[in-house]
Amino acid sequence: MSPVRLAAVLAVATLIAACAQPLPADRAAYAGDWTGPGTVLSISQDGNVVFEQTSGGSKTSIKGPIKTFEGDDIVAGFAFITSTIDVTAAPVEKNGVWMMGVSGVELTRAP
Repeated sequence: MSPVRLAAVLAVATLIAACAQPLPADRAAYAGDWTGPGTVLSISQDGNVVFEQTSGGSKTSIKGPIKTFEGDDIVAGFAFITSTIDVTAAPVEKNGVWMMGVSGVELTRAP
């Protein structure tokens, strides 16, 4: 990779990382690695999200900084390009296991 191309890639990566804001205190329960049938969701304390869901032969992937929360839903993206993760049940602890619903799929958080 040429030095100019490497510098451009590093600059873009830095800008993307700078877009993320830490999770608000009232959303701390969202942080963690969540899994369920056909679904993987990883939310970091620093405000980045990675989401992959496979259903009916189609795959949805979202990766980027969390811009905001709309109700329980997570809006992620850059500038005016955003995607919404449909949180159908906010994180809750039941019998020592954290659970959350995303697009109707029940997810559990890794310990």
